[in-house]
Amino acid sequence: MKSHAQYLIYVWIILSFQGIQASIHLWASEVTKFSTQYNTGSYSAKQILGRPNVYPRYGDISGTWTQAASERDRVHFIEVKFPRKIFIAKVNIYETFHAGAVVKISAKDGQNQWVDIFNATHAQVIRESRKFSPQIKVRS
Repeated sequence: MKSHAQYLIYVWIILSFQGIQASIHLWASEVTKFSTQYNTGSYSAKQILGRPNVYPRYGDISGTWTQAASERDRVHFIEVKFPRKIFIAKVNIYETFHAGAVVKISAKDGQNQWVDIFNATHAQVIRESRKFSPQIKVRS
């Protein structure tokens, strides 16, 4: 059995236009880099794209990004792109197996530089699926 954390990323954006607020929901549309993947099919990095198809189920379920079996106890990352540039107000990460491993979320700023928008001091062990919506650092 694989021991791994699985993630889906969802972004919720709040926009203001002359006092009117609207929310835009964007799903990751492209994987640009990743540290590892279990295979190139049903447990690959590309499984993180689009709407969640596994959440809220919990377990070792195909259709999720999973680390390679030989790399269980290492720090892993995935870098994704969205269909267009946005200002981030909220990030949701759908974790479906061994949740609690997200310790950092970064985004590119207007100068194309990486900026940390969430940091945790350590990972947690959560034995259920969850929609992780951390308080993010919003820059003006």
